[in-house]
Amino acid sequence: MLAKCKYNVNLLVAENLSRDLLEILQSHKANLCQKRQTFKISGSILNILLHIISNNQGKANFLRDNGTEILKSFCQDLTIKDRRGDRLLSRSWTILSKCRTPKLLPIADDFSPMQFDAPEVHWKKRSSVFKAQKRSDDELRASYDKFFIELQSLMGGNGTEESTPSLSSSVTELYDQLHTERVCGLYLFEDIALPDRLFLNDASGPEEFLHQKNCNIYREKLLKVLYNECKDNSRSSTNLNSFIHDNDEPSVDLDVVYDLDQLLDPSHSNVGFHSRGDSLQFESRFESGNLRKVIRLVHQEYNLILTPDVNTAKHHQWFYFSVKNMRSDQIYTFNIINYEKTNSQFNFGMQPVMFSQLEYEQRGLGWTRVGQDVIYYKNEFSKSMAAGSNYMTASFKIQFPHSTGDVCYLAYHFPYTYTRLLTHLEVLQCSKSQDTYLRIDSLNKTLNNHDVPLITITSNNDNARPLLERKLVVLTSRVHPGETNASFMMEGVLDQLVSDSQLASVLRSNFIFKLVPMLNVEGVINGCHRCGLTGDDLNRQWDKPHPILHPSVYHAKGILAYCHQILKTSHLPDKKQQADQPFLFCDFHGHSRKKSIFLYGCSGDESWLPSDSDRSTNSSHTENQNKGQQIKPSHLSSMGKCFVNALLELAEEQESTSVGERKLQNSLLNLDNRWRDQSFVIQVQKVHDHPVGPTESDLDLILSATTNSH
Repeated sequence: MLAKCKYNVNLLVAENLSRDLLEILQSHKANLCQKRQTFKISGSILNILLHIISNNQGKANFLRDNGTEILKSFCQDLTIKDRRGDRLLSRSWTILSKCRTPKLLPIADDFSPMQFDAPEVHWKKRSSVFKAQKRSDDELRASYDKFFIELQSLMGGNGTEESTPSLSSSVTELYDQLHTERVCGLYLFEDIALPDRLFLNDASGPEEFLHQKNCNIYREKLLKVLYNECKDNSRSSTNLNSFIHDNDEPSVDLDVVYDLDQLLDPSHSNVGFHSRGDSLQFESRFESGNLRKVIRLVHQEYNLILTPDVNTAKHHQWFYFSVKNMRSDQIYTFNIINYEKTNSQFNFGMQPVMFSQLEYEQRGLGWTRVGQDVIYYKNEFSKSMAAGSNYMTASFKIQFPHSTGDVCYLAYHFPYTYTRLLTHLEVLQCSKSQDTYLRIDSLNKTLNNHDVPLITITSNNDNARPLLERKLVVLTSRVHPGETNASFMMEGVLDQLVSDSQLASVLRSNFIFKLVPMLNVEGVINGCHRCGLTGDDLNRQWDKPHPILHPSVYHAKGILAYCHQILKTSHLPDKKQQADQPFLFCDFHGHSRKKSIFLYGCSGDESWLPSDSDRSTNSSHTENQNKGQQIKPSHLSSMGKCFVNALLELAEEQESTSVGERKLQNSLLNLDNRWRDQSFVIQVQKVHDHPVGPTESDLDLILSATTNSH
């Protein structure tokens, strides 16, 4: 703990204590097997050394005292195969990585090969929400009246009633047609991925449990990295080699078998990467695909490099590609070597998903979890010339079910494409119940001229609550393209809302739903993880979105403003019945490092704008708000198995990253889900200046629909 203080570190460096610490480490090396206390001493020494080398002079002293060779020797002689040894090995490798010469990824440029010429506009990122100007009622009416035509019959206009169309072709044919006519990536797609055309759901088999981690693999992988660092050293590395199972295999020259940069470069031929007849053949040039480069190492081991988001050099997480020319009697190792996050669910039971064309044709099997020896660890490649900032590797082994003739698709998670959304909306129009009002509009055009669908769902039953008395619920999803689980959740909600169930009928009779299922259409199409075409995280633009650069967020926020400014002043005979709109705004997300399902919400009491803080003393609004927040875990658990063993945690106030509110109180519900390594996040965000809390009975209806949706 004392070594964390900069002053104390300077004292350690001035006394050149790294030499003494290294001597102690060497002297204790032989006793690691016998004495437990020796592990603690060695771990503390490594922690102190890690702080010392953060100082430039301390690093120079460490290198001068032959610290790197001493640490390599320490790792080579560390034969204890348990978690304690793994921790020492990991700390040693962290020190070595900060001292070595940076090793860059084998790519020409860190930036994505997919570039988009965004319009040049005067816009300052992360501007404060309090500087944003309120849009006038006239502007809101001019822009968004067309999205509320279901209300016109009661507001002096002429409402329209749509008939239910019929589906004239199969879903697969419809998918192909919509993909051809309405989808365009930044480069020419070579094909349509087969599992997308089949319109598969996430898991076609039984519930899958988390993968059991092999604790020896982490040690083996780190030792292999160390071996690559010191293999040219003349010292013996016999102990190290005993842990490198692949080291005895005959080596081959590095072989680039896939390179997206060259494939997109018109000056290069698109042929010639599959130079070895027994090499796997890769492809990612299809909708939502992501794979930048593949390098064959030894026999059946491949290093894979992911493509960063458009116009950026970061956000490497989502992958989706196809593989051919495999053999079923071989075990292949895939190392994805440019992950950025320091940890991942790959370390805690998550596995990639795979679709096999022959398995589907012969057994009807869709996406399945695959991969053995799944591990996530820090590798030898640096993010930049700044030493110590290393990429992470996600490594797994696969034995394919069939040999040549099969095509397999591998993905980070179950893919959900923009074309699938368009297809699903077409199917919904043909399958909705008779008393369902369903309308699909285009909220806006993206920078690449794609439609962002806006769906309106309510009841057209004469016995339902009058339209102007219905509460507005706004649901959005997929602002982050890599969070495909959010799209599956939204698809389930859509299916539930248009069904003929009693619950759906009650919901439609009491609410008007406005849904934007895919806020980041361009990011989804082009295989991004977090951003769109401008390189901006759209979920960080809610405070002041630009109408040109971030049109979907700008207009989604406009819908919310219209609900609040226009609809709350509707001409109800009884003014007491009027309530602030929207009643609820939910944003569906997925989480890459948290398990299970949780809700994240904003307290109205903590969400006032400065100009409206005096209103917070209104006792009636405070009472309604608090009543709506009292969602007990036991109450949620009665709605379905995904809410079993719910835990409620009230966090301290924080600054929102989504709607730019200054203060909020977070309600976090961590829920047990034994088999899915995904999270369902609902951000309940109050965006108006006079929040009225939802009642418990109203939330019952909405949460029940969400729980039963998928």
